[in-house]
Order: sequence, then structure tokens, then C-alpha cells
Amino acid sequence: MTKNEIISEFYLSREFKSCINKLAPYHLRDDLKSEVMLVLCQEEEWFIQQLHSQDELKYWAAKIVMNMVKSNNSTFYTMYRCVPLQLKPGFDVMDEPEDVDLRIKRENAEEAALDEINQLHWYNADLIKLYCKLGSFRKVSNITGFPFQTVHRAIAAGCMQIKNKML
Repeated sequence: MTKNEIISEFYLSREFKSCINKLAPYHLRDDLKSEVMLVLCQEEEWFIQQLHSQDELKYWAAKIVMNMVKSNNSTFYTMYRCVPLQLKPGFDVMDEPEDVDLRIKRENAEEAALDEINQLHWYNADLIKLYCKLGSFRKVSNITGFPFQTVHRAIAAGCMQIKNKML
């Protein structure tokens, strides 16, 4: 059998339909079917034929379905399931008093941490500020030209000093 025949047969199979029909929400099932078929069509012919001859195509496709539905990085998730949250104008997310208290505590803790960062040795303080701005040790290492391990050790030591002072 050719790749196209195998894919057509699989698309019409009872197993594939039952796999797709177990997923919610209902209105995304056809889109999911299409995305899975797109992945199958992009594979090499020998790979599809091998999966079919070993009767593993349905298991491989089920894995693809689960990855598309569960993974936040899948194209299916980003295209169909991930709907950005849009708030109405004037709507405050933190309405409840407990949330306001929590927010105030967090703001105070952040201010205390910034004060402690400023009291560190200038080298550690600047590296921690860069780390907070860039978000990764590798980026700090690339910008400063310092070795990755040196950056990691200095930031970890500075964070440990801050933690010890705040506790």
C-alpha cells in the first residue's frame, strides 16, 4: 500500500474516530483530525508504511493526538485552544480583600528584596539585576562575557545571601 492509501484508510478507521471522539470540546474535533492528518502527510512514506506493517500507526497517531491536546507548545494548542484572556475596561482582577492583602505583602517583600540586592557587593548585585531583566544565566553570560559557571555561582551566592537576610 502507498502512503496515501494507508492514511486514507486510517482516516476512515473506527479506531481513529473513537480516539478523536473521546476528546472535548466537541467543536474542535474536526480541527484536531485535520492537524493529525497534516502531521501524518508530512512524514516520509517509508515511515508510514513501517508503522502500518507493524500495526503501530494507531498508537503513534494516538500519541500525536495527546501531544497536540495536552502540550502548551503544540501548534494545535496555540491555534485553537489558547484563547488570550481579555478583560473589560475598568475590571479589576483583584477584587477580593484577601487578594489585596496578598498583593500588598508581595509588594513589600519585593521592595525588601530590592533593598537587599542593593546592599550586596556591586558585582553580585549587578549580575542579579541583569538576571532579573534577561531571565537566564546564559543570556547574562553572553552579555557580560563571563563564563556561564561564574555567572551561575555569583547569582546563586547573591540569592542565598538575600534569602538568609530576609528569613
